[in-house]
Amino acid sequence: MRRHRWIGFIVWPTYLLYLGVVGASRVFIGAHFPHQVILGLLMGFAIGCLMTPLDVDAWKMGEYAVVSGVISLTCVSIYFGWMALGIDPRESTKLALDACDDPTYVNVSTNPLYGMMRNLACPLGLGYAL
Repeated sequence: MRRHRWIGFIVWPTYLLYLGVVGASRVFIGAHFPHQVILGLLMGFAIGCLMTPLDVDAWKMGEYAVVSGVISLTCVSIYFGWMALGIDPRESTKLALDACDDPTYVNVSTNPLYGMMRNLACPLGLGYAL
């Protein structure tokens, strides 16, 4: 039991350091803005906390369809919520176009909302495959 505790003291700080280095490198090369990296880390942590207690190996297609539906409703709600609050959901793309030396390198598919919408089919694909 003591051995497992020492492994945790080594693995978790190493993993957190790795996440920090990857996040910093994404900002450094201009692939993301700092707020996008921080939001991605927080969302990943929240999803991990929510999904860890669930036994997704026993899920059927219906459960994966529900997850995909929840993700799509969340994306649509965020989009229209931002619009109602007067926040432009495409602001990060505009910032990237202003900050980038060559605007041809900016791809609209890197927009955070577009990225979430693009990945909606993942739970459905998993449900179909499993």
